[in-house]
Amino acid sequence: MNVKKCTCCEKEFPATTEYYFSQSKGKYGVEACCKQCRTKKRLINYKENKNEILATGKRWVENNKELVKEKSKKSYQKNKELIHQKYLDNKVNISVFNKQYREKNRDTLIEYAKNWKEKNKDNWMKYYSKNKDKVSIRSEKRRKSYTESQNPLTYEQWENCLIYFNNECAYCGSSCVLEKEHFIPLTKGGSYSKDNIIPVCKSCNSSKKDTDFNSWYPMQKNHREDLKIRIFDYLGSMDISNCNNRR
Repeated sequence: MNVKKCTCCEKEFPATTEYYFSQSKGKYGVEACCKQCRTKKRLINYKENKNEILATGKRWVENNKELVKEKSKKSYQKNKELIHQKYLDNKVNISVFNKQYREKNRDTLIEYAKNWKEKNKDNWMKYYSKNKDKVSIRSEKRRKSYTESQNPLTYEQWENCLIYFNNECAYCGSSCVLEKEHFIPLTKGGSYSKDNIIPVCKSCNSSKKDTDFNSWYPMQKNHREDLKIRIFDYLGSMDISNCNNRR
């Protein structure tokens, strides 16, 4: 086995990729500095030229937006299951981090939202012009639900709700990204409160929409009696036949 002397720390290591970064033109096909010294050099260089390096990276991204999007899509498709599993493993920590981030950067996020609306104003106006009545009714129902709710759902209550349902969809039991579902739809008098919000997957949420639970749930492939009982146990009503009359 070839042995190579590091030009930085002058220590000898086997000339393999375990100790050196590969370089086709270098002696034995590796760099002159060992990995440890090269990493230290890069860290020092980054600290000394941080602003310039970040600006260069930002310019490259701006000039290669399509390439970045394409690479991001390919990377996501390739590692979709791994990314999803990491999210599930760190869901609580991510929720805490997001909450703290929103609190620290509230003004920045509000400004970003305003700018986004301005940039996408034409697309939004096209959608609004075609669905004006639908958007108005939905917005009014939601505002009314939030303002009139005596006990609006809090962040802590939502976290406890996720724990109760084991971070699973309340309707089908799948472990995936969960959304807040109004068990009794806002259009039918439901409220944005603890006793009307349960976690569900996007698929179930989109499927149910504002349909009555008793007529919709039995038709689902993933219908399970134990999940139904768990839902009503959490909502505080075991009278399944009259669940949608409960406020």
